[in-house]
Amino acid sequence: MNALPKWADNFVAGCTIFVVLFGIAMVGAAAVSNGRQNKAPVSESVYETTQSVYEMSQNAYEIPQERIGAMYASTDEDTQARLDRYQTLDIETRAENDWQEQDAEIQDEPYIPLTAAVQESALPEVEDLQETDMPTLGSSEPRYTEDELKMLAKTVWGEARGCTPDEWRLVIWTVFQRVDSESSDFRSQNSIEAVLTYPLAFTGYRVSNPVDPDILALVTEEAHAWQSGLEPPMLEPYATMLPYLFFDGDGSHNWYRSEWRP
Repeated sequence: MNALPKWADNFVAGCTIFVVLFGIAMVGAAAVSNGRQNKAPVSESVYETTQSVYEMSQNAYEIPQERIGAMYASTDEDTQARLDRYQTLDIETRAENDWQEQDAEIQDEPYIPLTAAVQESALPEVEDLQETDMPTLGSSEPRYTEDELKMLAKTVWGEARGCTPDEWRLVIWTVFQRVDSESSDFRSQNSIEAVLTYPLAFTGYRVSNPVDPDILALVTEEAHAWQSGLEPPMLEPYATMLPYLFFDGDGSHNWYRSEWRP
């Protein structure tokens, strides 16, 4: 069988393509024509669907009747009137009202700055501190020991037994003033024991002397006063000036002075 010439092959291929394109065009024209004829039914279907969606969105904001009844039973008159008014609003107004109420609730909440938490845990003000929080003279280490108080009680017994407690007090403070004295005469006597045991200072002190309970109680009381920084007492006519660092007796009373007298 002889093959067709080349021009014949090209002609057949062109006709085939033309037939295909013509068929596609006819199908498209038929579809457009049918669409124009069915325009009204399609629009009505779309409208019905849109209306259905709109009604569903409205129902989303509607409160069921049984729920409204329950709310009426548990609310006051103002809330019931508010529910009645809410049912008459359209969907857009309801949504706007909901947002406004949420904003109002947020605005009604108190604003608590971050610094408030810091202020609650801040340190107390200076005026709130009590006086007991500050150091006092009495809070320092004691300037005496229990043994020294007993030594001093023995000295008072040896120097002023038979005298009044006020005169006992003068003997006690003579010792305290020697401890505090800045004079070179008492430079080495910086404790009660050093004062009492200094050679020929207090001839009335003896280790064998008794410790009188009343004298010891007075010694302890005056030692606390000395520790607190109180001034030495004076007593007419026996001690009339400060400081009194020396005394001598007449067998009945002791007489106090500031300077040594041979």
